Amino acid sequence: MKDVKNGKPEVASAAKKAVKLGFGRSSHVLVICMDRKTGKCCKGEAMAEAWKHLKTRCRELRKAGHAPVIRIKSACLDICKAGPIIGVLPDDVWYGFCTPAVIDRIFDEHLAKGDIVNEYVIASNQQTS
Repeated sequence: MKDVKNGKPEVASAAKKAVKLGFGRSSHVLVICMDRKTGKCCKGEAMAEAWKHLKTRCRELRKAGHAPVIRIKSACLDICKAGPIIGVLPDDVWYGFCTPAVIDRIFDEHLAKGDIVNEYVIASNQQTS
């Protein structure tokens, strides 16, 4: 890989921002469906509330010195009737009905302890009990 310091200034700037956000050293990446224009799985307000809470929890972890958790908005995932939906990567566990309370459980149980929150799993490659 080319040393970004010897590359274009835009690459160096992007690399600096990526490091600040925790890219390259994160424990997990959380993907949340945020298609408020065409999504029919839940109201736009519910998606916005879930995103805001997800952002807060990621910030709290970072400030507490834990490995960063990256959050990414996605377009519609075509899994209607279960939104907001959050995928936890690299674990490949997908949760539905992600209200702030469910997001808290994902952080407190899945991310902190490795315990999958089974009652909200809509898809997974993990063994669930």
